[in-house]
Amino acid sequence: VVCQDDNIAHIVSYLRLEMARKVRSQPVSMLFSGMTGTGKTYTAELIAKYLERHGYGYHYETMTNYRSEHDASRFVGSADGFVGSDSPPAIIAKRDQFSGKLVIVLDEFDKAHQSAQGMIMQLLDKGIIQSNKITADFTKSIVILTSNAADRQLTRYKQEALLKNIPTNVFQNGVKDILRQAGLQDTFLGRLGKILVFNPLGSAQMLKICWQEIENFLQSYEEQFSLVYVDPAILVDIVRSSGADEYGARAIRNLVRERVGAAFANYY
Repeated sequence: VVCQDDNIAHIVSYLRLEMARKVRSQPVSMLFSGMTGTGKTYTAELIAKYLERHGYGYHYETMTNYRSEHDASRFVGSADGFVGSDSPPAIIAKRDQFSGKLVIVLDEFDKAHQSAQGMIMQLLDKGIIQSNKITADFTKSIVILTSNAADRQLTRYKQEALLKNIPTNVFQNGVKDILRQAGLQDTFLGRLGKILVFNPLGSAQMLKICWQEIENFLQSYEEQFSLVYVDPAILVDIVRSSGADEYGARAIRNLVRERVGAAFANYY
């Protein structure tokens, strides 16, 4: 994860502290905020990958799929009489598969309908999700919410906080104030164990990510490939053409697949 050393250190410290508890009445929870394409979801994926060795599974939900009240009901399964009503919702089925030990990522949670947000609130507050026929316990889980709300304002505030050496507790309260003004509910913010603001990516970081994405792309076809050299002009062109200034690393990854993929297909 490029350019997020401070956030990774905070995450590791927080998880070590929380997961050492013998009994938990709520899941461990974090909010990853900040600009798009800075590695929020990718960081969550890496946490899940690392915790596989401790018996954790991974469950991802794009909460923009639950914008309407009708869609929101699908988050916990279909209503009686509808197709799929006899089957547990995916999140509960995954929970049962891993005995309650899940890394749950709810991407762009604030864009979901209010009823879906109410279900998330119940998950954070009481550690349960209720479907039509089942109440499932998620107190052993880790819940990671992501949001792009007030991303530029949060980024500026973090930069100012670093320059002024603002204490962590004061910084966290300032972040909550900004998110509150952006429309996030106090009830959410008060139940989150940790709120992190991801750092924006500079030109050097984007070029490094571009190199990594080319290397990962080639190794996905042949693990023995070792990337030795890329013409700097190609790296710069991909970063500029991808719209990475606005969309971040995800845009670079997509363009690498398109351009390098075409060249590799001709070679292969």
